[in-house]
Amino acid sequence: MDDPGGLFLFATIRPKPEHFEEARAALDALIIDTLDEPGCHLFAAFESVSETGVLHLFEHFAE
Repeated sequence: MDDPGGLFLFATIRPKPEHFEEARAALDALIIDTLDEPGCHLFAAFESVSETGVLHLFEHFAE
């Protein structure tokens, strides 16, 4: 298997329920600009299917 190298980031975000939609919108707003950064191969934010009110963020960065 080839080593993809670089930095992999996975974050779990648990905003307070009253701030969930705001947190989700803030992450969504980051996606396009972050993908345009040199070295950014993947940047995704998604809602957990197993935990209500939990967001996940995944990024792969390599030069």
